[in-house]
Amino acid sequence: MKRFSFLIILFFFSLCSFGQVTGGNGNKNEKTNTTSVVKRNEMSVQLSTMNYLAVDYERLVSNRFGLSIGALMLGGEISCKYHFKPQINSSSVGVKLGIDYNPGNYETSIPKIGLFYELRCKKILTAKVEVGYRHFTYTEDGWDQWGMTTTYIPDNGLYGGLTLGIFIPW
Repeated sequence: MKRFSFLIILFFFSLCSFGQVTGGNGNKNEKTNTTSVVKRNEMSVQLSTMNYLAVDYERLVSNRFGLSIGALMLGGEISCKYHFKPQINSSSVGVKLGIDYNPGNYETSIPKIGLFYELRCKKILTAKVEVGYRHFTYTEDGWDQWGMTTTYIPDNGLYGGLTLGIFIPW
């Protein structure tokens, strides 16, 4: 099963890397269409290896910089992206700030900050690799001579993930 998953991910990345928009066939005398509409908005639905489903909206604020806000199943995030080409369906790198909600026995919020690389295919497929730092505090109940006590134990550390999804620019 691990080999099959690895082959699917490898196929997905090879499809995306050869599907990038290159901007023409290299002919310098080729006339360009200057009346084309530039797409500046994008909506995506993504599934992560960190067990969440996300809906993301991005808006280009300049030719290469975009701001994005995402709603996770249990949390949210905001990110700033730099696109390698001046279009919204190009690959990008960025920084994000988010918060996850952990509805376990003890409800806690998990703030996180991270870096990511987002690979976008020519049409609708997207993949994101991210690494970052998160601050997680969990609680542990115990008993002392005065009764029940709660101990807060910090669990800080790195996180990483892979996200696959589809996007629709407009």
